[in-house]
Amino acid sequence: MTLRHHIIDQSLEVEELISTTLGYLLNIEDWKKSTSFGYGSASLAFSQKMNIIKDLVDVNSVEEKKLISLVQIRNKFAHVKSVETLEDFFSLGSSTEDIKKSFRKWYPDLFKNTEIKEDEPEDIYIQCFDRLIKDTTEILNKILSKRRVENILKDRLDKVNIEILNNYMHRTYEESGEKKVVEIIKDAISQTSHKK
Repeated sequence: MTLRHHIIDQSLEVEELISTTLGYLLNIEDWKKSTSFGYGSASLAFSQKMNIIKDLVDVNSVEEKKLISLVQIRNKFAHVKSVETLEDFFSLGSSTEDIKKSFRKWYPDLFKNTEIKEDEPEDIYIQCFDRLIKDTTEILNKILSKRRVENILKDRLDKVNIEILNNYMHRTYEESGEKKVVEIIKDAISQTSHKK
């Protein structure tokens, strides 16, 4: 398998997870049939989906840099024929050179047995890319898991609030009649609409 194929293949796995995450965050029941996130020709690009993730969810600066780095690597390998190695990628300019520096910062253990020099082994950078894929997957899974837990808690809280309201309304109705219950409902609706 060529490096280009490896990078594209791994990036596709992440893109599927991005689409799954976006589908969940935006309450799209079947993202695969979605115009924006599905498999059609009108679906959003990898980088656009990643930008939406960043817009919807707070990610820290390191996570954001990792997400952006993956997009840059994937896009250059997908669209620039002359980029056949990660060294080719790093030589494209300052932003790609910054990713090389970030690899050293994020994954220092991979460089322990390697002197810092210009002609560093490509296999170390491939390992860095594989770790970047792993980290990006973990970031997206963390977002997805957190949102799922929030939705479960919200759903349970909504059920508890409805139960409390039902009990309160039933007790109020028994104590003071139908007129008081109607007033309570109007007040609750009014308070809810003011919060929005």
